[in-house]
Amino acid sequence: MKRTILVFTVFLLFPALKAQDVVERISNQICACLDTIENMDSLNAKLDRCLPEALEFVFNSEEDDDSDDTFTPSDTIEKTVTAVMEQIGIYCPKIKAIILSDEEAKYYKMSESEQANEYFSAGDKAFKDENYKEAVRQYAKAIKEDDKFVYAYDDLGLTFRRMGDNKKAVKNLEKSLMIYPYGTYALQNLSSVYLEMKKYDESLDLLTKMINLYPANPEGYYGKARVFFLQGEYETALKYACYTHKMYLGSDSEFTKDTQSLITVIHDRMKEKNTLDKFGEITAQFGINFTE
Repeated sequence: MKRTILVFTVFLLFPALKAQDVVERISNQICACLDTIENMDSLNAKLDRCLPEALEFVFNSEEDDDSDDTFTPSDTIEKTVTAVMEQIGIYCPKIKAIILSDEEAKYYKMSESEQANEYFSAGDKAFKDENYKEAVRQYAKAIKEDDKFVYAYDDLGLTFRRMGDNKKAVKNLEKSLMIYPYGTYALQNLSSVYLEMKKYDESLDLLTKMINLYPANPEGYYGKARVFFLQGEYETALKYACYTHKMYLGSDSEFTKDTQSLITVIHDRMKEKNTLDKFGEITAQFGINFTE
C-alpha cells in the first residue's frame, strides 16, 4: 500500500477540492472501517482491507436494482480510487495525523553523523547557558557536517531570534521547512518571527497552514489571536483567543494563563471602543464567564 501513502502525501501538499458524492461515501465507509489505528503498519493493513470493502459497498448500492446487467467499468473504479486516496484526509483527519507523525519521525531525529550530533549537543548546552554566539557557532558546525539536520536548523533559527537577528532566523527556519515542510517547531517559530517583524500576512499564512495540518494543536489558533490583536481586529482576535482558551482548559494546560491575559487585554481595548456588548456576546458563545 505504498502507493496509497504516496498519494496521501500529495494530498497534504495540495488539499483537494470538494469531493463528489461517491468519493465522499467511499471515504466515509473507509473511515467507519478504520476503527483503531495504532501505527503506519496497521494503517496500511487496514487500508488493504477497508478500501475494497468500501468500494464494493458503495458501487453495489449505486447500481440500479431493476437492472441485472449493470456494472462499473474498471477505468471508472481506478479513477474513483485515485480520487478517494487524494481526498480521504478531508473525511479521516486521523489518517492525516498518522501520516504526519510518521513523516515527522523521519526528519526530527538526531543525525547519522556522530560529529554533527556532538556539535549539536554543544550548541544546546551553550544555548541553555545563554551563550548565544557559541550556540550559533556549534549549530553551524553541525549543519556543515549534515546539511539535512532539521533540529540544527530549527535551533539555529531560534538562537538568532533570541539574539534579535530576525533576518537570519527567517533564513534558517525556512531552510528547515524546505527539508520538512510540515515541521510544527519551524512553522510556529517562523510565524512568531514574522509577527515580530510586523509581517502579519506572512505570519497568518503559516498559522493557517499549521491549523490545517494540526487542528488539535492550540498554538496555531493562539498565534492567530495574537496577530489579529496586533492588527486591531479585536473581535476576530477574541474568537481565536476564546477557542484556544477552551482547548487549554480541556487539556488542563498551564498556558491558560496566557489566553486569560490576552482575553483581558482584548477586553480593555474593546472597552475603549465601546464594544463590550460584542465582547460579552463572543465570550458567552464559548461559555467563558469573564469578570473584570
